[in-house]
Amino acid sequence: MPRRKSGDLTLAGSTVVTFRVPNDLLARTLTVAGGKEHLAEWARALFQAAVAGKAPGLGTLQAQGYEEGKRQGWAHANKVFREALGVAVEKLK
Repeated sequence: MPRRKSGDLTLAGSTVVTFRVPNDLLARTLTVAGGKEHLAEWARALFQAAVAGKAPGLGTLQAQGYEEGKRQGWAHANKVFREALGVAVEKLK
């Protein structure tokens, strides 16, 4: 997709955005985008699709993240509980 020379990508019509991405996520993203030289255009296309409702919205992604966090949290809590229960049972013997 060729980049437009004018319009919304001009200095007055656009803003530079910087944010941190985990290294493993960046590596996978660069693979999908086709390399570092294509990353900006790929990200713009993804943002356009997300805003147009053609890609998962932030709410969907956040919900998936929260659910994954809850699953990991409960798995850890269950592990700790089982270990503590095992210690308690041994003490009661």
